[in-house]
Amino acid sequence: MKKHGSGFFWKAISVLGIAVLAMSACGGGGSDSVTPPSSPANLTAGAGVNQVVLNWPSVSGAATYNVYYGTSTPVTKSSTKITGSVSAPKTVTGLANDTTYYFAVSAVNAGGESALSVERSATPSATPPPGIPSNVRASAGDNQATVSWDNVAGAISYNIYYGTSAGVTKASVDNIIGATSPRVETGLANGTTYYFIVTALNLNGESSASFEVSATPTATPPPDAPSLTSATAGNAKVTLAWGAVVGATSYNVYYGTATGVTKASGTPINGVTSSPYDVTGLTNGTPYFFIVTAQGTGGESAASNERSATPTAPLGAFSQADLTGTWKVNMLRTSTDNTQNGWTRATGTLDASGNLTVSSIENSDGTTTGPPAGAIQWTIDASGVVSEGGNPAYTGDNVHMTMTSNKNFIAGTGGGSSYPELRVVQKVVPGTVYDNNTDLRSKSFVIHNLFTGSYNSWNWQDGTTDASGMISLSNDWSPSGNAGGDSNVGIFSVDGSGTVTIDTIPEFKGFLSADKKTIVGVFTETNGPSTYYNIMTIQITGQTYAAGDLVGTSRGHMLGVGNANFWAHYTSTGAAGGGITFSSYVDSSGGTTAPSDVTASITSSGTVTLSDPSFQFHGTMSFDKKFTVFTQTNGAGVYSLSVMTR
Repeated sequence: MKKHGSGFFWKAISVLGIAVLAMSACGGGGSDSVTPPSSPANLTAGAGVNQVVLNWPSVSGAATYNVYYGTSTPVTKSSTKITGSVSAPKTVTGLANDTTYYFAVSAVNAGGESALSVERSATPSATPPPGIPSNVRASAGDNQATVSWDNVAGAISYNIYYGTSAGVTKASVDNIIGATSPRVETGLANGTTYYFIVTALNLNGESSASFEVSATPTATPPPDAPSLTSATAGNAKVTLAWGAVVGATSYNVYYGTATGVTKASGTPINGVTSSPYDVTGLTNGTPYFFIVTAQGTGGESAASNERSATPTAPLGAFSQADLTGTWKVNMLRTSTDNTQNGWTRATGTLDASGNLTVSSIENSDGTTTGPPAGAIQWTIDASGVVSEGGNPAYTGDNVHMTMTSNKNFIAGTGGGSSYPELRVVQKVVPGTVYDNNTDLRSKSFVIHNLFTGSYNSWNWQDGTTDASGMISLSNDWSPSGNAGGDSNVGIFSVDGSGTVTIDTIPEFKGFLSADKKTIVGVFTETNGPSTYYNIMTIQITGQTYAAGDLVGTSRGHMLGVGNANFWAHYTSTGAAGGGITFSSYVDSSGGTTAPSDVTASITSSGTVTLSDPSFQFHGTMSFDKKFTVFTQTNGAGVYSLSVMTR
């Protein structure tokens, strides 16, 4: 039954004999009630001349405040009351100097009045102490807290009082006399909350206490680990680069000569302040491995990722004087229509200006006439690139050559797109004495050979010579496989000028380098109606090599024959781990797209191979480690020989 004149109805329900009375809202409904605010906290009372300044933090939900005070304690709501639109700070005036007044504050809103705050007292004076410090704040650190406040007019110093319980007073045991803002208090316990008040002082005394503030010191975590982005090899150094880490005050570098460097095992460099950073005093040719950590107020970070690099001596600084002297030139030329296939061997002398005088020349077609003296000039730049200029009737096209850093070996390419050529040039070192009884006898060697003409291909062989110079082959590889070994193949001989011959290949003439480790020669081979033109390198082995010998920069020159006839020159950069990248690529067709990266390895005997067997790649590094010769299959019916200088 509905009760008229009311916003409610009553409904009686009997369930299993139990009467339940329920009241429900109906029609116009009811309104939400408003509760009184909380009591103000952190009341402060600062004495002045005939007045006291009260301050407190605002209370959530309060519309205004009431102030109660008197000259005796405790203050109650029956004490003298200041009402109206009251807010903090509140100055209570008209007070008697040298009389102590007690104050309390309540918060008011539509729901009523709060209970009184904690009572505070102050004594007005004709010579009052400074005002109470305001805007007091505390921030936590690692085993410390920083307390700050705004300066008070007339104050000559400040005191801080603190403890581990709320309600700190000037009677607290822990105090800091004569503090300045900001004040860093150290030696605190992490995880413990500390409470602070601040007072101001002048010649008239000490102010009342400020609001109480708190902070809980917490151990600062170490910074994040850096990301080591690069390790770049230089001459006896490696340059490391990493991204800045938030919170890092410095960085530590650790390094070693084996992978898996840790903070415990690595050689440390502490206190590095910026990236990039050069780690100096390293040994060229030795791989080094690096990690970096960040150092902050919270300690040292975990280690970065590891990177490695192998310091490498720079290419020598080259000058025109490095070309001056006598050189042996061997050159193989191929052509798309087979009309210009052939070879040239020559001896020439370069004067101080690079003018070439050819003293002897032999061509595969039987001609022996060379260019007039001075018709060709060679020049070299500071990086070791050799160029050819002079009379266009005698100079080659597109000639690009590079010198090794020991300045006694040059490799290069030239010719047009339809008649590419490969050149290998060896220096004649005055005073070199050649001995046929020792220089090429009882030696081990590797041969790389490229031939063009009626048939185009490559082969590489390895073997030994006995005490008489007789050659025995252990392997004879070509694109079709290994033909196996063979004994009594022929006899190496060398004359007093360094010219090398093989008795079973009458056309072959080569030159033995001054260090007695490299022979380069050209020859024609005839088999019935077929004619082949060859360039052959023979490298004496016996040196010991390491993975780091592949690291660094080399300049390569390649001649391709077969289904594609071309030259190419490029720069290769070897990294620790065997990665090889290519740049500055140019070929005889005008192409400039560098080959894809490859991964190479070297055996202790100097054999260089690629991880991808499809290239049929085989190379040998020179005894002095200044150049590498290799043969490979570049594609279906395309074969090449390359010489890389460094």
